[in-house]
Amino acid sequence: MKQILLLSVLTASSLAAADNPVVSGELKQWHKVTLTFDGPAAQETDRDPNPFTDYRLTVTFRHTSSSPEYRVPGYFAADGNAASTSAKSGAKWRVHLSPDKPGKWAWTASFVKGKHVALNPETIGAGVSPIDGRTGSFEIGATDKTGRNLRAKEPTQDWLAVIRRR
Repeated sequence: MKQILLLSVLTASSLAAADNPVVSGELKQWHKVTLTFDGPAAQETDRDPNPFTDYRLTVTFRHTSSSPEYRVPGYFAADGNAASTSAKSGAKWRVHLSPDKPGKWAWTASFVKGKHVALNPETIGAGVSPIDGRTGSFEIGATDKTGRNLRAKEPTQDWLAVIRRR
């Protein structure tokens, strides 16, 4: 009986882990953090559904102090390593954030499918399992960069103004 219970617990925990994204990158302020989800398989040349226009991945990141909050669009990433493999198909979906504040960040994923749903954020689509509605969190430490490295300190208002003009 104990063996069956242990097997059930291990199976349930491995299934839950499979639904969560892989969090990668240096978990530090101003560093790129990447969430990679396993989602529906697609090819770059698919037309129905088109992985670039007919799916919309948006992850809302919120610092536990309630501020700031960012809605970040995601994208189809083929096999997750297409820059090296030249893959044109896969099941990886990805989103990036450069957290501007140390501490705990919570995230909620929205992943919907529908004709041209990615082209208009107001378009309503059907939720896609297992990504849609997933939640999680990660802890961000202070940056370890110094000197002239752009991640060494908070960007100035002048720097942010240049970014906004683009």
